[in-house]
Amino acid sequence: LLLSKRDEDFPQLYPFIRDRMRGIQQDIILQRACDSLVLELVERTCRFYIYAEHRLCGDDVPEKDSAAAPTSRPRFDSKLNVEQLNKGLITLSQLYQDMAHDGLYSPNEGEFWAYLMLISIDNALDV
Repeated sequence: LLLSKRDEDFPQLYPFIRDRMRGIQQDIILQRACDSLVLELVERTCRFYIYAEHRLCGDDVPEKDSAAAPTSRPRFDSKLNVEQLNKGLITLSQLYQDMAHDGLYSPNEGEFWAYLMLISIDNALDV
């Protein structure tokens, strides 16, 4: 897995992984895919966005007193990251509901409903 590489490589890997995950998520939505493999994939995608938000949250704010030369890597866009996380959580909520109709449940469902509630609270505070 790419994320098992050195932690300092993560800022350079993030844009590549984010773009691939966004494409996969769009395919899942368009194909209306719904099975345990898709569910696990979207859960992992959401965890990736949560980790990225934690790991890169300081990279989206330019440092005022930095004497260092500018880097060639793109700045982290927290707003875009949270937007993708929110889309993933909404997809997960739909998947959980669809799978519940078939009598299937994820052991991680409570964890992701909690994330969705936290994102909703944060969005309400921003208004």
